[in-house]
Amino acid sequence: MQRRDKVRLYFFLGLLATAILYSAYNLYILDPWVYMDMDRGTRRFYRFGGVIIAWLIGFIVFRKTAPAWFLQLWNILYSASLGLLLFLAGYDAFIHPLPPALRQLISTFNEAVISPIPYVVIGLLNFASRRSPTS
Repeated sequence: MQRRDKVRLYFFLGLLATAILYSAYNLYILDPWVYMDMDRGTRRFYRFGGVIIAWLIGFIVFRKTAPAWFLQLWNILYSASLGLLLFLAGYDAFIHPLPPALRQLISTFNEAVISPIPYVVIGLLNFASRRSPTS
């Protein structure tokens, strides 16, 4: 198998893994019956785990297929997102509860981080940077 085919295979396997993660998160965590019975600490744990797994999928794929600076971009994107989410969760848990509207915005941001969107954007940038200017 040629290098180009391996890169595409790794990308699509990572995309499949990210889509499965996002689907499982939406079907399990955001199911109204499960969501109402689950306390906020448990939800935070699952959200944290989802972000870590999404980062790990991209890290494994982009480590094999992308230049080092794309991997650094991936790490910076996820570490900044995770840092923001952890700061807000800590503030909500230990200092003062956040208003429901802000908690909903944070939940939406968390879903965007877990979704395949960041993976696809970085992957498309990776493929665009590998194309020769003459083709």
